[in-house]
Amino acid sequence: MRELKFKLWDDFNKRWLDTKIFSISCDGNVIRNGTMGIVAGIIKVQYTGLKDKNGKEIYEGDICTFYDGEIVEVLFEKGKFILNGKEISLMWNPNFAEVIGNIHQNPELLK
Repeated sequence: MRELKFKLWDDFNKRWLDTKIFSISCDGNVIRNGTMGIVAGIIKVQYTGLKDKNGKEIYEGDICTFYDGEIVEVLFEKGKFILNGKEISLMWNPNFAEVIGNIHQNPELLK
């Protein structure tokens, strides 16, 4: 079973949030200091359960270089993680990808 982990991106202040202050409830709501509610401008990104060739955890929205030098974004669509247009399978070979940034801090990497 895959470990469920999330990170929170503050799109207004352009920074990752401290998970000691913010967290996510089982139903996906953002909780701040124990008070549940909608927090505007917060983007939740989910851990894929996979790591790159350097052992770095891969989250949706991460930008990776692929084994052939192609630069791709990790997406989450229809309940599946997608990399380079293909479902990321459980037969993951971590030598094929390296996280070089993410869509929130480094969108220019996809150009």
